[in-house]
Amino acid sequence: MCDRWKVGGHMDNLMKNKKESELQYIWRLASAKDSGVLDITWDDLADVFNKNLDHEEWTSSAYRKKYQQAKSFYNEVFSKMKSDQYAQEVLEKTRELDRAKVAFRDQRNAWRKQDRDATRVFETLNMLEEDIKSSSTDAHIPHVDYEDTTNSLIVCLSDWHIGADYNSLGGVYNSDIAEERLGELLADIKYIAKLHDARHCKIAFLGDAINGNLHFTVQVGNRENFIQQLVKAGKLLSDFIIKLAPDFSDIYVCGVGGNHSRIAKKDEAIKDERMDYIPLWYTKARLDAYDNVTVNLKERDGTIAEFGVGKLKVVAVHGDWDAFTKTAMLNLAGWLGYTPDIVLSGHKHTPAMDTCIGITMVQSGSLGGSGDDYTVQKRLAGDASQSVLVCDDKGLKCLYPVKFSK
Repeated sequence: MCDRWKVGGHMDNLMKNKKESELQYIWRLASAKDSGVLDITWDDLADVFNKNLDHEEWTSSAYRKKYQQAKSFYNEVFSKMKSDQYAQEVLEKTRELDRAKVAFRDQRNAWRKQDRDATRVFETLNMLEEDIKSSSTDAHIPHVDYEDTTNSLIVCLSDWHIGADYNSLGGVYNSDIAEERLGELLADIKYIAKLHDARHCKIAFLGDAINGNLHFTVQVGNRENFIQQLVKAGKLLSDFIIKLAPDFSDIYVCGVGGNHSRIAKKDEAIKDERMDYIPLWYTKARLDAYDNVTVNLKERDGTIAEFGVGKLKVVAVHGDWDAFTKTAMLNLAGWLGYTPDIVLSGHKHTPAMDTCIGITMVQSGSLGGSGDDYTVQKRLAGDASQSVLVCDDKGLKCLYPVKFSK
């Protein structure tokens, strides 16, 4: 072997070092040949490789291909690591990784919060289940068949805000007063049913059954905590229907969620996670043995309840997403895929009625009336009320905004 085959002036440089891997060895000699330091043909270099690597007579083409692949990878990746452009790319990738870490941490915290919220829900359900068991001694009424009539009542139960406790120039309210007012409403419903010979009753639970813990001012004004509010609302609703059941051949109950029963802030809340569902669930469980009472918990949307009164198509909403405007009613009809005859809502705490694009819009009042911090600040005076509709197949016959003596 002549001197022109030496690498760095030493014949031993053509031999494979003990600490050198096969690929490192091929790369060292092939790059030396490629740069002109090693003056040798690829065929001769292949002979050197075969002697030192114990390969079965690999051709020069095999070694050349391995070197070209390694060289291409080096030029595309490792050579760029020394450049400013690559350093900038590494910096940007590092920043992306940091942002991804922050996003993952935020998402993990959100998951943990959701788990805590779910735990609170399960605790609530367990408390309600125990309360239902303790109420199982309620007398069961036999089914009564009344003579059928064309008139039906729609009872709007809206904005109870159970848990709120205030005493101001605007009004006085707490859970005990709520219970008294529901007793008055019960008597008025029975009177209206007798007056109009109505033996069918639809109850629309229009949301905000509880005051919730939406804001700090709401929390300060609460008499009961979040779970206690739910238990109280469930008992009041089920007691109300139990006392109403003997006066009707059938009672249908449905409901929607209100903004006060969210378990998260407005921008973080999931549409269907509104806790007004719990009092309805409680009522269904407690009244399961009542043959003439149906509580529907399977609405196709948690913010919309649908039912029929004869040929009439009635839709119930809370009112925070569906205002009394032409645009809102058109959007609602488009969302539903049909135009309802009657739309019921609450939220505004004031009874009202209007007609738009052939839809009769009925807005129910609140059980609490005015007097809380919000109405005091806005100087919004208003009487506590709930609404009762009398309907037949032709539509709404009359509307009673039932006001309370206290």
